[in-house]
Amino acid sequence: ASVQEVATATGHDETTSNVAGASTLPMRTGGSNELPVTANSRMLPFDDPSASELMTASLERDLSTAPYVLAKADDIAATRSTKTDDDVAYHTEDAVTALSTRHELSSRLLAMEHNPSLTCMTEIPSLDGDVLPTSFSVGTDEVSVRDPLGTKSEEVAIASIAEDLAQVSIKETLRPYQKELVDKIDRAEANGHNAVVCAPTGSGKTLVAASHCSDVIRKAKAAASDGERHKCIYFVVPTVHLVEQQGNYIRENIINCTVGQISGDQTDTTLCEQTATNDVVVMTPAILVNALKEKDPQVKLSDISLLVLDECHHTDKEHLYMHVMNFYLKQKFEATGSKDSLPRVLGMTATLGMGSVSSPKDAIDHVKTLCANLDASELVTVTEHCRELYQYVAHPDTELKSVSKRMIKDPFYQRAAKMMTEIQRKSHLLEKPYEHGTQEYETVINQHRVALEMAGDHEALFYVNVLICYNRALQVYQDMRKEEALDFLFRKFSEVATEAEGNSKLVKMIRNERENNVDRLQELQEVHSFPNPKLEALKCLLLDEFKRCNKAKGIIFMKTREFTSALVKWCNQDSELSQYFTPSRLVGGGSETRGQMTKAEQLQAIRSFDEGDCNLLVATTIGEEGLDIPECNFVIRYETVTSEIGEVQARGRARVRVRSSRFVEIVTLGSANEAHAKANKYRQKLMTEASNAVRCLPQAELLNEMQKRQLERLHKLDKQTQRLQAKRLGVRASIVQLKCKQCGIDVCKGSDVLVVDNFYVVAGGSVDAKINVKESPNPKIGRVGKIYCKNCSRDWGIMKQFANGIIVPSLKCESFLFCISRKPTVIKKWMNVPFEVQKGSEDDL
Repeated sequence: ASVQEVATATGHDETTSNVAGASTLPMRTGGSNELPVTANSRMLPFDDPSASELMTASLERDLSTAPYVLAKADDIAATRSTKTDDDVAYHTEDAVTALSTRHELSSRLLAMEHNPSLTCMTEIPSLDGDVLPTSFSVGTDEVSVRDPLGTKSEEVAIASIAEDLAQVSIKETLRPYQKELVDKIDRAEANGHNAVVCAPTGSGKTLVAASHCSDVIRKAKAAASDGERHKCIYFVVPTVHLVEQQGNYIRENIINCTVGQISGDQTDTTLCEQTATNDVVVMTPAILVNALKEKDPQVKLSDISLLVLDECHHTDKEHLYMHVMNFYLKQKFEATGSKDSLPRVLGMTATLGMGSVSSPKDAIDHVKTLCANLDASELVTVTEHCRELYQYVAHPDTELKSVSKRMIKDPFYQRAAKMMTEIQRKSHLLEKPYEHGTQEYETVINQHRVALEMAGDHEALFYVNVLICYNRALQVYQDMRKEEALDFLFRKFSEVATEAEGNSKLVKMIRNERENNVDRLQELQEVHSFPNPKLEALKCLLLDEFKRCNKAKGIIFMKTREFTSALVKWCNQDSELSQYFTPSRLVGGGSETRGQMTKAEQLQAIRSFDEGDCNLLVATTIGEEGLDIPECNFVIRYETVTSEIGEVQARGRARVRVRSSRFVEIVTLGSANEAHAKANKYRQKLMTEASNAVRCLPQAELLNEMQKRQLERLHKLDKQTQRLQAKRLGVRASIVQLKCKQCGIDVCKGSDVLVVDNFYVVAGGSVDAKINVKESPNPKIGRVGKIYCKNCSRDWGIMKQFANGIIVPSLKCESFLFCISRKPTVIKKWMNVPFEVQKGSEDDL
């Protein structure tokens, strides 16, 4: 098609009066070289918000928009020389692409007008004595005009250019080891196998996944028939925060790709809507499980081209990832099903983990089971470009620092322990002695709690809760200072007193306990206590890091939110540390408890750390997995020993490559944490050896092992379902009485409960007179407040607002006793209740 024909097809032929004469075509300056433009180029404003879409989407739809593309490229060429990088809306590479495309299209269109018999770029003659340039400048960038024509006709060439412009592609250049991983994933896919990518924290696994996603999208679009919607990719992440982080990353790094996001915090969209309008949808596993569980006809695994599971080591036991894969495996082995209709699965992790095993044979079995759970027979690791990987991934110096515990004769410890012993005596709890301030003590106490709840002994339950408060205060004291332990104790008693408002008996018991015991501990505020050896060791480490580098930045991982607050306070009050460090907390959101952070607050904390306003991040384990935390010089785990997976992920945060970084674990000498930390070192070695052993297995052998494990799991699930169904057949919901677990009052019948959008609600106002509602200061979408038992202030759940505006109580299963024939039963999850919960919709409320 000629320029005249192209312009006419767009309905703008009135702008083409000078097309016939090539010598009348104007020239515009773009950088240091002149670029010819067509006379029919209608100039568009540079800041037109639709301009960037015009450069790509318009050519994908119709080649007749070529004149507008030429015009836009001209605009970019003219403005690059007069606008700074900050002023220009396009990145340099976008401008380069636009100018290169504009040059190719205009060159071909002009040449065809000048001599229609031309068929390739090399035959283009001079125009007005000037030869079309083979390269030109954009700012400081030299751009070469590519010549993909060969002997193709001009129409085919222009169509090819338009197709390239609209092509889905990855923006960043892959490093050699990342390219190796992508190639291995592609080979696995070509052989019909799923894959698990296992690469260190900081190696860029998400970019590897994004690169593979771009390939899958291109193939899906090519395979779709005219007018048919191509298959979507589901990118599943374990936490709500990662939905936004990974969604933004994919959106920024895959060109011409639409990305949707959905998590439990959103009620304004559905998975169906996101699937229908996007190439990739990033979500939490609960979203997908709920859609598959409800058998939504618009959400089917067969409509997905690729299922990506980020942090896939979670695909075990009862994690929601395992529930997703249960649906997958059931469909795989259905008589009418076909594996070809299932999506490919791509797992990503820094470490596979070892579960609870401790021997080499069991470790290999664990890896085989994980492969079976993911239906992935390819373990993809870097083997050919290890040197490059080593250069990009930090290898911090590691140290296990065992410190003696606080002296048992300390006045604060002795008085608190004496008070706990007295409570145990008068409540007839714990006749066998257990060391106060330990996890073992709390475990035994909680075992008594379950028995007392079943028996309905509410006075004894009060003392159990008091003992747990004292025990946790002593745990704070063991790791922090006396000030933080007292703060914790007073805050807990204030919270309990607030929740107990309206229950005169409970309020009186709380007041007596505070006056007789808690206030006596307050008297020790001015009494000298021995210094905490672990805090002293931590202080030395921090000061040493600052001496090594006065711009040092680091993370300290703590056990709980309470400990992060305590450590920040200690750091700010220490005269030496406060000179060098500006600490900030990073904790999760979740429940309505003191110390939580919103997503915005989390992002602000990370941003402050990145920009240097804060140089010490005090975090819970939320910072270990997945979150995009900037590089830091040191990572310290302070009495926070989890699994070998957590250690690998935490250590990966210390990844400054300019000089050696440090990873230090501070534990109590002779404690369970010390033994656990040492065992983790062995388990990491075991994990590497087991992964290599499985990777080297013959493919047929591994596939057979996987299928055996998959069939065993499905058989186990079927038996569980049959047992539950049989149990429910003999129990009518109307004979099940729900009672408050704490005070024992009747709440409602099982038949009063409806499940609506996976919320277990009571409609009709039957429990309204039995609850107190406290509005949340930072309510989540659809959750307007918390509900408590009016009699004893037990947390019963939330007030849920549905899309139609109806607000009803949504009950927390673990807050109730389920009584059948007056026999109480404690059940933690609604899915395990011994009766069929009636399904409903918003119209039933």
